[in-house]
Amino acid sequence: MAISVEANELLETFLWFDNPDSATVASDDETMRAVEEELADVIIYALGLANELDIDILAAVEAKLDENDERFDPETSEAITAELDKWQR
Repeated sequence: MAISVEANELLETFLWFDNPDSATVASDDETMRAVEEELADVIIYALGLANELDIDILAAVEAKLDENDERFDPETSEAITAELDKWQR
């Protein structure tokens, strides 16, 4: 699917970075332009897919957020965040 190609192009934006945080990415104009372009492509394909399959994307996102709230209580979320922070540079 084309969406996977676009998602990989988004990932390529970070290929030679050492896991930068969002503030570092936001401070680099060239990187931000690339991220914006590729993220827009991913969203365009995702919205197109939702449209073709007659998926109410707002309802789907709300349902997923509710599901995540149930799966990840505050303690679990904090533990996951702490573990991920170990890898952030």
